Amino acid sequence: MGPDAFSAPEKAFAVAALATGARVDGRRPPDGRRVSITLSPTTPGAATASFGATLATAAVSVRATPPRPGRPTEGTLSVSVTPSAAASEAAAAAALSRRAAGAGGAATSDAVRLVEGALRGSRALDTEALCIVAGALVWAVTVEVTLIADAGNAGDVATAAAVAAVLGARRPDVSVRGGEATIHSPEEREGVPLPVAHVPFAVTFALFADPGGGGGGGGGRRRPRTAPCP
Repeated sequence: MGPDAFSAPEKAFAVAALATGARVDGRRPPDGRRVSITLSPTTPGAATASFGATLATAAVSVRATPPRPGRPTEGTLSVSVTPSAAASEAAAAAALSRRAAGAGGAATSDAVRLVEGALRGSRALDTEALCIVAGALVWAVTVEVTLIADAGNAGDVATAAAVAAVLGARRPDVSVRGGEATIHSPEEREGVPLPVAHVPFAVTFALFADPGGGGGGGGGRRRPRTAPCP
């Protein structure tokens, strides 16, 4: 999100608030939101994450499918992030606009890129380990995130929910003999965790111009980044 995303009064208010050490939600400038991440006790691959009042849920599904052309030994990852119409005023307005145009739900592209970057870009999810039979069958992982409430840090919360859901997900166990795969039901064999190499965590931060040097300016937000945690 660039500096042009904010109006001049918004920038001036943010800089003035920083000068007095105040924030509209009562936090001090260096204070983060309270973080909570919960795995479903009954549904593998379902998770909820919240940073303060921002809340998202995620669900992971896994199915066997032929590999993509040119990638015979690599599984696939598909991510969607859909804001609830009640998540924020902007989400409600977008939902009304899509309904008027007869369009379906639209994913938030910035959050999708952040979640994909955390799982695939950082190689947290080992897609090569999702291969069942080279050139014939791989696991396709689908991550669906729903943003329930957006009070800030939406991309970070979506990422936390998605990563937690992937950690809690289970794929069916499989036996391979002579190039033929047998996929076992949960009743036959317990599910197998997905191949997660490390646990990424997204953090959004902002840089502001010095109030003394820029007047009512103020800097724009930096793009959220992800970094693997031990």
